[in-house]
Amino acid sequence: MPQYTFIMVGRGRYKLPKLPKNVKFLGFKTGEALRSLYEKAAIFLNTSLIEGFPNTLIEAGMYYTPYVTFYDPDDVVKRYELGFHVNSIGEAVQSIKELMQNPVLRRKIGTNIRRYVEKNHNIEKTVEAYESLFRELLDKA
Repeated sequence: MPQYTFIMVGRGRYKLPKLPKNVKFLGFKTGEALRSLYEKAAIFLNTSLIEGFPNTLIEAGMYYTPYVTFYDPDDVVKRYELGFHVNSIGEAVQSIKELMQNPVLRRKIGTNIRRYVEKNHNIEKTVEAYESLFRELLDKA
């Protein structure tokens, strides 16, 4: 898809082939640099084949960014219409094209993922849950 620019971010030992001109690998990013990338992104593509619940889903959601993923634990992406769960490169290409060519769909899914994150991964609720757990553990000690 030479008409789009892809930014790769991550850490690890990658043996990357010569990348096409529209793909840029930035390495590991944190803080403001990462926030800036999310703010500019039209879509987030998670290429991981296995992991726990991906933090990148929450991060993308905070910026209304539709999520295309090869791994969808518990069918969260599909069930809440947060983007697309794909099983092949061809499906990923088709999903990206569909989202890029349909800004109304992209906004709808962006709104869905933001609402999902606000409802299910609210930082205040998460902190309260941890505090409650720690109090309970301390009471038992």
